[in-house]
Amino acid sequence: MKKILTLIISIITLNIALIAQTDISNWVGINASISSGELIRFSGELDGGLSYNGGIGFLVGIGYSRVINDKLNLETGIDYSRNSFDYVYTDGEGQVINSVSPETIDLLTIPINVKIKFKKQFFLITGIQYDQKFNSIKSPTIDEQSGIGLNLKIGRDFKITDKMILYLAPEIIIHSIIPIYPEKNQQRLMEIGLRVSYKLGV
Repeated sequence: MKKILTLIISIITLNIALIAQTDISNWVGINASISSGELIRFSGELDGGLSYNGGIGFLVGIGYSRVINDKLNLETGIDYSRNSFDYVYTDGEGQVINSVSPETIDLLTIPINVKIKFKKQFFLITGIQYDQKFNSIKSPTIDEQSGIGLNLKIGRDFKITDKMILYLAPEIIIHSIIPIYPEKNQQRLMEIGLRVSYKLGV
């Protein structure tokens, strides 16, 4: 009887160890997205100011996700993004002046997000991010976008294998909610886009 109990305990212990080995707590991956950008002011548009028309923006980056439990992950990483804008204004003589070339906003972003997982692989990701603008010479008429922003994504995971996941998520990102260099009637870059992420369990 003692030998049988010892054998049963050994089998249970082995099974627990094997299960623990198959659980993946850390995921790394690459991110990419395309978006449409707009410059917004919380106080409304300025009369007589420049009007901006955004082009198609893009983002690429790497990400890290830590599984907390069945419902929550913590996520971070680093992304590079670029958004382009043409502007138009009316001068003192009533002539409409268009920009000769688009102005670009280049940002390095470090997000700190929470991923909330639902049934059927659906999820919500939200959190804050730190944005650092560079190449400011390429956007002389646009306010500085460095600071703290907000992001929101709602999407679905598509499991390829036990250690490979692809997800698609529409997203909204608002930059410079808390700007490092605030301006009166601060412009804030808002992006609406589609995020694709490929992740590997490690």
